[in-house]
Amino acid sequence: MTTRFPTTTHTAGTTYSRAGLYKLPAGTWSAAATVKTAGGTLVQALAVNLSELGSPDVDGNTHALSLLATAAETATWPLQQLLCDIIFTDASVTPVKVPAVTVAINVSAHTVPLSDADNPLQTISGDMAPVLRGETGPAGADSTVPGPAGATGAAGADGQGVPTGGTTGQVLAKASGTDYDTAWVAQTGGGGGATNLAYTASPTGGTVTSDTGTDATLPLADGTNAGLMTPAQHTKLAGISGTNTGDQDLGGYSPTSHNHTGIYDPAGTAASAVSAHEGAADPHPGYVLESALGSAAAANTTDFAPAAHVGAGASAHANAIAAGAAGFMSGTDKSKLDGIDSGAQVNPTDTDGLSEGSTNLYHTAARVLGQVLTGLSTAAGTVVTSAHTVLQAIGFLQKQVSDNATAITGKQATLVSGTNIKTINSNSLLGSGDLTVSAVDVELSPPTVGLGITNAQEGFELIEAFLNSFEIGIDAAIGGKLDLAGGTLTGPLEMVEVGTAPAAPGANTVSIYAEDNGSGKTRLMARFATGAPVQIAIEP
Repeated sequence: MTTRFPTTTHTAGTTYSRAGLYKLPAGTWSAAATVKTAGGTLVQALAVNLSELGSPDVDGNTHALSLLATAAETATWPLQQLLCDIIFTDASVTPVKVPAVTVAINVSAHTVPLSDADNPLQTISGDMAPVLRGETGPAGADSTVPGPAGATGAAGADGQGVPTGGTTGQVLAKASGTDYDTAWVAQTGGGGGATNLAYTASPTGGTVTSDTGTDATLPLADGTNAGLMTPAQHTKLAGISGTNTGDQDLGGYSPTSHNHTGIYDPAGTAASAVSAHEGAADPHPGYVLESALGSAAAANTTDFAPAAHVGAGASAHANAIAAGAAGFMSGTDKSKLDGIDSGAQVNPTDTDGLSEGSTNLYHTAARVLGQVLTGLSTAAGTVVTSAHTVLQAIGFLQKQVSDNATAITGKQATLVSGTNIKTINSNSLLGSGDLTVSAVDVELSPPTVGLGITNAQEGFELIEAFLNSFEIGIDAAIGGKLDLAGGTLTGPLEMVEVGTAPAAPGANTVSIYAEDNGSGKTRLMARFATGAPVQIAIEP
């Protein structure tokens, strides 16, 4: 049910504000307000504030409602009577109760700026309690009284109009499918001027000529379409009596003779001729009657057949023989012939007689060697067996080669004596077993002799390197000592502490070494074949 309040007025472009007090029963109420045209078109949703009074006022009102639309918003309102619908909703009951209030607003324009004082706050109020009593009644009939006419709207912009240009006799036509895309063109067709037509006849057709347009050819009639009649058709039609209408009964007509010349005579003449023909003893002298032949009519003989019709195989046509006499085709041969495609050739006995196609190509060595290894996989290095394809085998072998190349990267090349490994006294270090090193006379002073030693320090370093890998014996032939060949050892002889004292040497031998005395002091020790090691000197 809708409660309609008196009509109010408002000036477009100014603030629209309304306030009202309403009697609402207990509940959880909310409100919404919209401005619409009389036809129901939405114009704007208004800002709404619904608040409950602390207690009913003297008139029993329980709620206060305010509506607001800014001046900028009302500036867009149409200048006509609008309807402001206020919808109250109670969410505390089921079904939800929705009473409504409608306020009519006459919107008018103004020509000078107005302040909000020109639109003072208007107050509306109403008792909503009656709205909530009972079910909603049926919709009322539409009003038959039209609303007031709205103000005349502003003049619209000028239309596209007719473009300038063109000459006498031209008309405006569309140049494309785009709106307003037009052009001046020469007028064709339509009224204006006279056209002279003429007709030219011929035995095969007719032509209508025009002095302003395209000539038209009239075709001859056929079994489907109407058209002109040829002279021959006209002659044939002229020879037909006008009494020949529909199908004719020719039972009363017969030929004048039995040779069927096509000329008809009155009824009865042909019938008597036929009777005479049938009663003649031999009406066809050129033919032999079957009754006269007797059993000979069924005999297998060539006596009664044209000579050209007698086959070479005797009285009847015999079947053709391969590489022999010609004759009839048997049913078996006919079925075989029907199964052979047109243009078929004798089956070749080898591929030399068979042309290569464009899809199924011959398998040649050149094509195999030039084939791209599509689908090659080098993921596995499986040992190749006879069960693998060529493509698989290539992938397995490539994997093995790649893995081996990775495995030997950075490895020592093959040792070649005298090339990438030195020799000792011209003896190769390669092979198995011990290497015998003969005693040599080493001169430790310049010039370089023997092993290329330039000073005593290098000599001792070389000896130390040898001692790490070999046992070097001092030959008695040179006095059981290192012969310095008259040189003088000017540099120090340095020894490094050993972690563990050496074992006792052999008889008649002493080992000289340096070690830690256990307190951080270096001491020089000598150890003989027997007895404990002897301290020679100690670090001060």
